[in-house]
Amino acid sequence: NLGTALRERLWSIWTDLQLRGDTAATRARLATHFRVALWDSLPVTSRPWGELIRLQLALGRVAEAKQLVAQYERTVPAEWRRDDLSFDRALAQLALTENRPVDAIRYARAGARGCGGCTADLVGAAFVRLGQTDSAIVAYERAVAPPLYGSGFQNWRPAVLPRALFRLGELY
Repeated sequence: NLGTALRERLWSIWTDLQLRGDTAATRARLATHFRVALWDSLPVTSRPWGELIRLQLALGRVAEAKQLVAQYERTVPAEWRRDDLSFDRALAQLALTENRPVDAIRYARAGARGCGGCTADLVGAAFVRLGQTDSAIVAYERAVAPPLYGSGFQNWRPAVLPRALFRLGELY
């Protein structure tokens, strides 16, 4: 499945960016591994929208991320959008980028259904922005807890764990 293969490649690129912080290298990897022709050839419901939006936001490409959000909302059927957890996580990241922490928490919690810890780092960051340190600590502690078996969080864990531990240290 090309959509799954692209999703896994984007996870790898995003994880590398989170660990190394090298946006120039990430942009180069994205240019090498992401082709618009491939994206456009995939059925709209097979495209890893959420992953690409989060990666664009992590690279500081807010306008591109917003264009993807608009395209997603125009082209993906409402029935599909209702259960797209990765898109909810992308909306949480966008809300954080736009300094809307209450919205970020709402979207992050929606994007964590059935995935223990998937969005705890986003929730923690939102609580920090709200000045609610105790709630942020609880969220980051959830982010560093071992993931549930079969949890999609296993895919994001390598990128989230070091940063969550660092943030916990700062908050303590």
